[in-house]
Amino acid sequence: MIKEEIGRVKEAEKAAVERIDQAEKEADWIVKKAREKAQQQSRSILESARETVEEQVEQARQQAEQKAQEIRAEGERAAERIGKAASSHVETTAHDVVDMILE
Repeated sequence: MIKEEIGRVKEAEKAAVERIDQAEKEADWIVKKAREKAQQQSRSILESARETVEEQVEQARQQAEQKAQEIRAEGERAAERIGKAASSHVETTAHDVVDMILE
């Protein structure tokens, strides 16, 4: 009877050890999958952040190009006005010089 009890205890212990081993394997598998998912999410977040930064850089570049074109056009208009003003002064100065010579 004691041998039977000892046998049942050993079987129960063996079954418990098997359940513990199985639980450890399942826990390891769960941890592995959680790590894989975390790594994938990390890569996804980094990719999204990189895309966002690239979009912002492109927008800033386009805005800078547009501003440069506006400044260039304004400079060209100013240069044209100065050129016209200078040419009108040359004509006036030439008339003044001719008038002074003829006097």
